[in-house]
Amino acid sequence: MKFTLVLFQSLSWSLFALGAYRLFVQEFLSCRFLSLKAPTWRTSILNTGLLIWALALIILGLQEISRLWLVPWALNSNAPLAWHSFAQCAPLHFAILTLAGIKALLHHNWPLGQQARQHATPLLSGFWSYCMALPLIWLTSHLWIGLLMLSAHLGFPSEAPPQPLVELIQETKEPWALVALAFLAIVIAPLSEECLFRAGLYRFLKQHIPQRLATGLTALLFALVHCNTLSFLPLFLLGILLSIAYESTGYIRTPYLFHALFNAQSFMCILIDPAALESFTAWL
Repeated sequence: MKFTLVLFQSLSWSLFALGAYRLFVQEFLSCRFLSLKAPTWRTSILNTGLLIWALALIILGLQEISRLWLVPWALNSNAPLAWHSFAQCAPLHFAILTLAGIKALLHHNWPLGQQARQHATPLLSGFWSYCMALPLIWLTSHLWIGLLMLSAHLGFPSEAPPQPLVELIQETKEPWALVALAFLAIVIAPLSEECLFRAGLYRFLKQHIPQRLATGLTALLFALVHCNTLSFLPLFLLGILLSIAYESTGYIRTPYLFHALFNAQSFMCILIDPAALESFTAWL
C-alpha cells in the first residue's frame, strides 16, 4: 500500500509540474480564451423548452425504473449504501446521455455540433488542459479554504462537509461496488455533464450573450449543482477551464477527457491518499 501511495503521489505531482511548466510557457489562459472554435447552438427557445421537457420525462421514467427495480436490489446487496447511491445518481446521467444519443441519431446540432477546426487534436488537447488546470485549481483551493477559515474566524462559519460521494467511496469495501462507482464518476458523469453544460448550456448561451459571460454563468451553475461549499470556488474555476478547453478545439471530446482525468485522479486520491484531499483538492 505504501508503494502504491508513493507511486500515486509521484505521478500526481509530476503531472502538476508538467502542467505548471506548459502553462507558463504557452500562456494557456491568455491565448486559448480568445481563440473561439466551439460552435454556438443555434436553436430556438421553443425547441430548447421541448428538449428540457423531454429530458424531464426521461429522468422521471428512469427514476421510476430505478425505484422499482434497482433500489430494492441495492438495499439487499453486500454494499447497500454504494449500490443505493448508484441507483439514485445513475438515472440523471443516463437520461442526459439517452437524449443526447437520440439527438445525434436525428442529426441535430446537440450535443456534437459542427467543429470549427478540422485538424485539431481533441484528446491531446484535453490531456494538456487537464495538466495545466492542476496548479490553477490547487492554488484556488488553498485560497478558498483560507477565505472560509477567515470567515469562520470573523464569526461567519459555514457548513462545509465533504461531499457524500467522497465518504461513500472511502467506506465501500466491495470491489464490484467500487467499480460501479468509478464507472459512474469517471466515465458516465463527465460525459453527461459535458453534454449538458458545455455542449448544451454554454453553446446555447453563447449565441445570446457575450462569450465570457456565458462561460461564467455555465461555470457558476456547474459549481452550484455539486452543492458543496468547500469545493465551490475550485469547481467554479474548473467549469471555466472546461469551457476554455472546449473552445481550444471545438470538440466536446476535449473537455470530456479533461473532466474524466480530473475525476479519475480525484477517485484514486480518495482511495489511496485521503489525507491529501485538503491539500490537493480532489473533488468529484
